[in-house]
Amino acid sequence: MMRGNQVQYVRTPFIKKFLFYDLYLSLENLTDRSEFGVVPLELKAGESATIPGITFFFDGYDSDKRAAELAAIQGETFEVTKGNSITVNGAKVTFEGFDMSQHQDGMSNAMGARLKVDFKGKTYSIVPAYTPTQTATEGVEFPSGGFLSLTKIKADVGGIVLSYSREKTKPDLEVGAVISVIRGSDTTVVVPAFNPSAGHNEKSIALLPDGGTLALMDLRVKDNIAQFAYSPPEMPQVASIAISTKPMINMVWAGFLLIVIGASIAVFRRMIEARRKA
Repeated sequence: MMRGNQVQYVRTPFIKKFLFYDLYLSLENLTDRSEFGVVPLELKAGESATIPGITFFFDGYDSDKRAAELAAIQGETFEVTKGNSITVNGAKVTFEGFDMSQHQDGMSNAMGARLKVDFKGKTYSIVPAYTPTQTATEGVEFPSGGFLSLTKIKADVGGIVLSYSREKTKPDLEVGAVISVIRGSDTTVVVPAFNPSAGHNEKSIALLPDGGTLALMDLRVKDNIAQFAYSPPEMPQVASIAISTKPMINMVWAGFLLIVIGASIAVFRRMIEARRKA
């Protein structure tokens, strides 16, 4: 039953009648289907990360040759916190703060970073944008040449991760990350793929035996670091059912019926006696 924007359940009990008692089954509570929050994971090759009930081990790459090719052409990575500066291709870059204007009243989840760039006595302002649902972020022209893109936001420390490349077009090269998923005594190997020139697709997301998914968000081959997002399986609806009996309930109904019959007879007799007196 819809009430406004909420779904409410009509809790009509099921009743099974027997000679000496009635059996009641009634719905007390019904939880909605929900998912746990997405768990971000950052692993270095040869390292593991454990969350309750499951361990992820980053074994390496599905092709060392393609990984080496990607490392040779992958852009440089820089980390900077708000108010601090770094040097990128001979220019000083200062992270001034986040730019929320790209949310467009909640219609987009893109976020920008306001950067001040000092190069050869001139000051420039650029705002690269980041969209969590995309692996391929559009780079902006950099004053000293090349292109700068925002690849990650570290909200916990108020920082960002920037990627600098001399080419605007990202390399079209697919590399798979080999992950061992350990749950108890069972081990499953999945290989989500990363392609800098492509957004998230079915290849970048691996389906796990428990129904959850593991998405490869970013792969920095030069540093042997991979970033993942683990989504636990959807939780089933849980119903709380109250089971109860009403013993000798038929005696109660029989007594109620006798009262109704007796009252009806009394009223009928009083009406007859009133007519005789009249």
